[in-house]
Amino acid sequence: MLEFDAARCRTNVRKAETGDLLDRITVFREDLEPGAVPIIERELRDRGIDALAISQYEQKRPRIKASAGYVLKCSLCHRPAINQAWGWHKMWGFLPVFPRLMRWCEEHQPRSDAN
Repeated sequence: MLEFDAARCRTNVRKAETGDLLDRITVFREDLEPGAVPIIERELRDRGIDALAISQYEQKRPRIKASAGYVLKCSLCHRPAINQAWGWHKMWGFLPVFPRLMRWCEEHQPRSDAN
């Protein structure tokens, strides 16, 4: 097993977007290395985000969980999934190959064409 590299973690955290850090410290907190938590919390404080704002973000952030209790990720990115349904696995991004259960975040959620 690899050892936790705090310097590498700090570099990664400094480069990350604020929304990504908020997702990591709230929605995906259980998946983090214990040493990463204070690094992310400090970076968020340095960006002007306090514990109350983090708590409010966690309460408002939509997500779906697996039956085992962990948060599911979007099939197309690393954000938390907010919806899932059957869709097509596409080869080269356009050729439908086989049906599969897809999960989508707010950004990748299919748009309704009902209008």
